[in-house]
Amino acid sequence: MTEYVPFTEARDYILGIPRFTGKNSLEDTAAFYRYLGEPGAECRVIHVAGTNGKGSVCAFLDRILRTAGFQVGLFTSPHLISICERIRLNGRNLSEAEFADLFHRLMTRLESYRKDRKLSYHPSFFEFVFFMAMLWYQEKRPDYIVLETGLGGRLDATNVIGKKTACVVTRLGMDHMEYLGDTLEKIAGEKAGIIRQNCPVITLAEPKTAYEVIRNAARNAGAPCIPVEKEDISFCKNAGKGIDFCLRSRYYETVTAHLSSIAQYQAENAAVAVRTIECLPDRERISRDMIAEGLAAMVWEGRMEEIRPEVYLDGAHNPDGIRAFLETVSGDGCSGMRELLFAVVRDKQYDEMVRMLSTSGLFGRIHVTRVAGAREVTIPQIRGMFEQYTECPVLYYEDIETALDNVLAHKRSGNRIYIAGSLYLVGSVREILQGQES
Repeated sequence: MTEYVPFTEARDYILGIPRFTGKNSLEDTAAFYRYLGEPGAECRVIHVAGTNGKGSVCAFLDRILRTAGFQVGLFTSPHLISICERIRLNGRNLSEAEFADLFHRLMTRLESYRKDRKLSYHPSFFEFVFFMAMLWYQEKRPDYIVLETGLGGRLDATNVIGKKTACVVTRLGMDHMEYLGDTLEKIAGEKAGIIRQNCPVITLAEPKTAYEVIRNAARNAGAPCIPVEKEDISFCKNAGKGIDFCLRSRYYETVTAHLSSIAQYQAENAAVAVRTIECLPDRERISRDMIAEGLAAMVWEGRMEEIRPEVYLDGAHNPDGIRAFLETVSGDGCSGMRELLFAVVRDKQYDEMVRMLSTSGLFGRIHVTRVAGAREVTIPQIRGMFEQYTECPVLYYEDIETALDNVLAHKRSGNRIYIAGSLYLVGSVREILQGQES
């Protein structure tokens, strides 16, 4: 039997998995999931895919369902600080002790599987954490599991789940093209792979080319497709530190809610979540007031999060995310100067992201740092791009902590700081600031 190890060793083992295993086929992943007994399959699963907004939609669904009195498991990625953030139950992260126990149980089962089947199979990083989550949910038996895909949909490890209560596809954009395809239609086709027969599909009616792919895939699978139209959402007002908006509902007629975020894109994500709630078999137990309360209570770390007064973190990590980020910044009502702290990783369309940020005219000063590691974009690589697109002052730093210290030290009253470009940057900043406060 596999030796029991403490949390830190279990965590380091899982984080090191990419060094010695590649991506498995979905058939291999599904075979091991069946060997485990298909844990969590008896729960109602809401499966969420998309390019941007899927984590926020998952968080909205989780909060609404919990407000209505349901027990809810929430599986999301990536984590910002602790790997335990990926696996939650009723708003609580998996504890380190529980993580270590699940790791031991899964490794023991994996050892037996490899021996019994005479296979060399080993779960990838994402598969390993997913299996741990499902083992935990098997034990805790929540009413719902809100399950976010990792990358794509059709071949994603989470797609081993057969029976689903609802399938959700959030806003699609051009990202991970080396895996999902080089057109929006191809990417939509991969995301549509989560669809199941007779399972309602909730998605945005735009971009139109993506929606048509999702709608046709749903029709071919014999699944109802329920869109969120742009006209269904109307902003009532920007309420300073939040947004008031109205949603034209198919079941509740009209839902009016306050969102505790200045991010305009969260209204769209909230609308997708409410449309999903409308399609659940338990919708009669979920009142309009419960929905409004759940929407108002949702806080999603790193998504236009005010981490300190007038200092905002946003995980805008691809061009479509930057577009949504800039829409919010342009309407933030800031009367002083805006400053941006930016970093990006290599496999994103960072040239387009730099162009969009530089030509927006929204920032009086830009600070650029790097995310160290195999995916880093060096300062010399990115410097020329900013020089090409903007004449505003751009300062460069070799590490995140130095950049953050300088930006915060020179902040003036009335100015606002935005930190965006990579979830790795957002996670590092949160960890640095939490360390300073402890």
